[in-house]
Amino acid sequence: MSLVFVLLRNFCVNIKPPTRGWGYEPPEDEKTVGADIERIRFMWNRYCDNNYEFKYLDGVFDRMKNKYGTLAVQNDLLEGFLGVEEKIQSIKLNPDCCVEKGVVVTGGIKAAFQLLEMGNVVICKGAIGCGKTHALKAIENKYIEKGWKVRWMEENLLPLEKNMEDETILICDNLFGSFACNTFLPRRISSFENLLESMCEKSRHTKVAVGIHQHVFDEIIRIHHLKLLQNKNITVDLDKLTKSEMLLILKEQQKEGHCKTDPNCWFKYVDLTLVIDKLRENPGILEARFSV
Repeated sequence: MSLVFVLLRNFCVNIKPPTRGWGYEPPEDEKTVGADIERIRFMWNRYCDNNYEFKYLDGVFDRMKNKYGTLAVQNDLLEGFLGVEEKIQSIKLNPDCCVEKGVVVTGGIKAAFQLLEMGNVVICKGAIGCGKTHALKAIENKYIEKGWKVRWMEENLLPLEKNMEDETILICDNLFGSFACNTFLPRRISSFENLLESMCEKSRHTKVAVGIHQHVFDEIIRIHHLKLLQNKNITVDLDKLTKSEMLLILKEQQKEGHCKTDPNCWFKYVDLTLVIDKLRENPGILEARFSV
């Protein structure tokens, strides 16, 4: 019965929580389905404590009967409840991810939030199409809500931003570009590293978030041996997605993204299993094909 209550509370979107919230006994004049489900839980738990006063039982039964009707139940099924006195727990399930302002906030994005809370710099890396730009947009949304100024900058302007005002976050997408790795001049690389090092030492009111492609990241590390980019305390790998994250991204894209405008989109009529198989062939294809 606890499992049934968990399903009703967390997955039945048409059942609204009582005004006091789940886990609290509703006021007497509240007659919603959610309130009655909570009353049933309270009555059952009192029964488990040998309290047989069921003040609201008749009213709850009548409302449920009028709304859902009745169902004939076999006696042997009823006998299965006899002697069972296990209380029904009220459990809130926390999702792996959620959608905020059109961006699926994955575990990787949450990790970026945490790194920025603890420090001043975060580097989001991953394959082309893994969701780096979406991660930076989520960071933008979060810091706008916090009242911060947000500035999107090109990589070649980053060294000019050493004297940013307080409570400003500087965001740079596609650091050092996608391709043309031969253009990574030592002077530009050194200037960028000096900037990030200075930002790491600044007050918590000045922050930097950058996105960089994995192949560019690997090339920079191989040629220039930058210690800062290898610092795991400021780096988030966005390549890995859980199945629940991929499912939510797929649903959002089918509802609002590329699928909505392209009637021939492959992702429009497939299930998650086929998408996962496709992702094994190309890890970045889901985000690359879709843009919420």
